[in-house]
Amino acid sequence: MQNLADQLAPLRSELLRPFQRERLCVVLADDRLDVLVVRREDPQLRLLAWLEAPLPPGISRDGAPELGDALGDLLGDLLLQGDLPLVPGGAAVVSAAQAPVRTLLLPPDLEASADPDALRDWLRQHQDRLPPLQDQEIALEPLPLADGWAFACLPRPALDRWLLMFAAAGLELHGLEPELCACRRALVGPLDPPRGGLLELRPQTGTSRLVLWNDGAPLLDAVVDSTDAQDVASWLQSLAVALQRRDGGWATAVLWWLVHDAEGVTVLPMAPAGWSLRPAEPLAHPAVVVAADFEVPAPDRLLRPLGLALRELVP
Repeated sequence: MQNLADQLAPLRSELLRPFQRERLCVVLADDRLDVLVVRREDPQLRLLAWLEAPLPPGISRDGAPELGDALGDLLGDLLLQGDLPLVPGGAAVVSAAQAPVRTLLLPPDLEASADPDALRDWLRQHQDRLPPLQDQEIALEPLPLADGWAFACLPRPALDRWLLMFAAAGLELHGLEPELCACRRALVGPLDPPRGGLLELRPQTGTSRLVLWNDGAPLLDAVVDSTDAQDVASWLQSLAVALQRRDGGWATAVLWWLVHDAEGVTVLPMAPAGWSLRPAEPLAHPAVVVAADFEVPAPDRLLRPLGLALRELVP
């Protein structure tokens, strides 16, 4: 009888899979592991738990696993300590350093088909247009832009380390997503202006980052080596002028802002004429419900895993 139960266990797990609605959303930094546990409750997403753990040096690099088996052990231990319901698996955010989103023009036949396999074949035949792609995997399905296509590639060894990390934790890896796309989903609802982005200020490292979208598609991911309000304002104004010359719709835009160091003395820059700055409030998303005992992290920590989690609501 026990042998029969063992044989039926994988089948039972497969049959129950659609009813297991809890998911993990993982974000790696070089010194920290963040995990958001969610449950899909159509048409909403309930945030169940926030888990975090410091990482020893060398275990993660550029927001991606360096030692996948060690990270998997740490993730598994973290879940056990959290006393959570059984979670079958989840997804992870891929940093811009590991899988930058690129844009390019494609031949008309590829534009019409939007076929990932056809795009992959075309890219391999035209490697002079992009860095070598021999050991790359497409990490973002092609997204149509007004004047081209957006996609992201991930080095195959990096993908293998993500797979190893989840397997070592006894979890299924359901997918990876570039952080630019996760940010977009976490901040912007369907009624928001289609043009806009995210301004991140990092006083500790002295940088400001602008992640920009156009009607839901990735457009720009740039960094300025300053958090000085005048420097950032001048940079934003030049960008706004360039965008408006290209597309009059950029006369108005919304930038959500995040300050990574809450104790840093940071003065927000002035927005370009016609643009507005709003504080990033991920929990204000209309589809998000928070469990009573959910420990809310800082917005800059929650933004990316929440954006990844909201992908669960996409049919």
